[in-house]
Parts: sequence; structure tokens; C-alpha cells
Amino acid sequence: MKTKIRALLYCLFTLLWSSGNNAQQKTDQNNVHEKSPIGIWDGTLKSSKNPLNKTWQIMRKSDGSFIKNEIWKIKGRTQKINRKGTWWTKNGNYYEQYDSDEILQSKEFQLLTDHKIQVTSKDDGSVAVESKVNF
Repeated sequence: MKTKIRALLYCLFTLLWSSGNNAQQKTDQNNVHEKSPIGIWDGTLKSSKNPLNKTWQIMRKSDGSFIKNEIWKIKGRTQKINRKGTWWTKNGNYYEQYDSDEILQSKEFQLLTDHKIQVTSKDDGSVAVESKVNF
């Protein structure tokens, strides 16, 4: 069942990716859209500080937009969240801002391999790893 859902999400992201690649690229000179995090990535965050386990699939486009589908598991309860926003990198940091709020997330960004990224939250020090789905 998980495989079918993952395949469906991958197909949906691929359709969105191909239709959105023609979008006008943002011209803000301060924001850089590095090539390495562009694509579809699966991410995992398991917190040792609280009972939150979070997984997601994010599609980062070259125009600086993203779509993120998250699954949060807290004490046996599951919550699904779909988000959109903008992303960019600057001075070795990764930034994400959701369209739904003004909160700017800042993380240290490290490319481990061509297909693996590590991001460390500047807020709480949590470390997440993302693996590229489409390569």
C-alpha cells in the first residue's frame, strides 16, 4: 500500500514538475537556487527530544518554488500536511518559506552525495536527511 501511495505521489510530482518548469524564474539577486537540491526528495526527521517522527516528500523547482507533503506521527497519531512555498540557498544555508505564513526557516545545508542532503535546523539543532527520488 505504501508503495502505491509513493508511486502516486511520484507521478503527481512529476506532472506538477513538468507543468511548472515553464514558470518565470524569480529575479531576486540575493537568492540563489543551487542546482543540487532541485528535484524530488524524500526526507526523514526522528527527534530524540520529543515523540515526533516526521517524513516528507518535497519537490524543489529551479524557479525557487516547492511543494511539500509531510506526514507527522506523534504518540501514535498521524497528521498529513501539504505545503507550498519558496526556497533558496545563500552562504551555505538553506531557506524555506511557506506561502501560508511569514515564518522563515533557516537551516545549514550540506550535500553529502549527489543523491543525499543533510539539513540542520538553526532553531533546535535537529538534523534531517533527504534522499533524491528522481535521478
